[in-house]
Amino acid sequence: VSVSVSVYVNIHRLWATTQREPCIKMTGGPMRSAFVHLSKSATHWFPGHMAKGFQAMQRAVHKCDCVIEVHDARIPFIGRNDNFKYLSDVPRVLVLNKADLIEKKHRRAIRKRLLQQRLPNNKPTQTHVIFSSCTTQSGAATRDILPAVLESVGEKTLARKTPKLKLMIAGMPNVGKSSLINAMRQTYSNKKKCASTSNWPGKTTAVQTDIKVMDNPPVYVVDTPGIMIPDMTDLDEAMTLAIVGTLRDDLIGPEHVADYLLYTLNRMQHQGYMVRYGLSEPCDDINTVLEHIARKVGRLRKGGIPDVTAAAIHFLQDFRTNKLGPWILMD
Repeated sequence: VSVSVSVYVNIHRLWATTQREPCIKMTGGPMRSAFVHLSKSATHWFPGHMAKGFQAMQRAVHKCDCVIEVHDARIPFIGRNDNFKYLSDVPRVLVLNKADLIEKKHRRAIRKRLLQQRLPNNKPTQTHVIFSSCTTQSGAATRDILPAVLESVGEKTLARKTPKLKLMIAGMPNVGKSSLINAMRQTYSNKKKCASTSNWPGKTTAVQTDIKVMDNPPVYVVDTPGIMIPDMTDLDEAMTLAIVGTLRDDLIGPEHVADYLLYTLNRMQHQGYMVRYGLSEPCDDINTVLEHIARKVGRLRKGGIPDVTAAAIHFLQDFRTNKLGPWILMD
């Protein structure tokens, strides 16, 4: 049986890789059954610009035809601000952004469950659920949004003498609202981006009105700051928001956020971090893991001492950019 040269080359490369990067056996002890949280105040983040921003949203939404709520696709069932449901009695389209970070096989079940949700008046919480990856800046990321909006607002709105639609973009911090606006402008009118974006939550601090995303018919959007849940009582939910980047790392401490990430990955038997950092088995001791990561990626202080803070930031960044593999919280 003949085997191509390329097969031999690939086998040799695989063997060479395993020789250079041996798996490290960890001694982290048994897995935790529960996480020890910091005080509730550590995860409380509702600065003044959010309170003012929400008041401005309440005033502006009455002039809008539809609300587009943007949320992180990795946490489709938790972390949404319930106050957005009661902004106004207008249709709501839910865009689950960062969908490139989850496996497509989950989409049908997520959409079905979300479309079954109802408000107290029995109206649907959202009329459509759309998956998007706005950082790709491609038409595929946003092409379904405006058709969903047009279907949601109904014929009466579309039959007005002035063919103009106004949409409000709402959501938690760092879910990609500004990226969505830029992608919509590029998709529907080939315009350059106008909304400032950042991986740091809280970049947008004020309501920005009348951003044009389409010329014919004229469609304008209202960009709003990310509004956190004012009083989060569920600390596990708050820490989950922290690991996906909705809460600022410096408020809680990157090492503590990294510890909750490690606890979560182990609880879900997600082995991506083991593969990424060359570990032979899971480890539930954050100091052991961070010291190993620091040595592996060169985050060392003078004298070769591991910089665990830099390692924690590196660990979180790898998770948030999918380098540990797809992850989603379905429960």
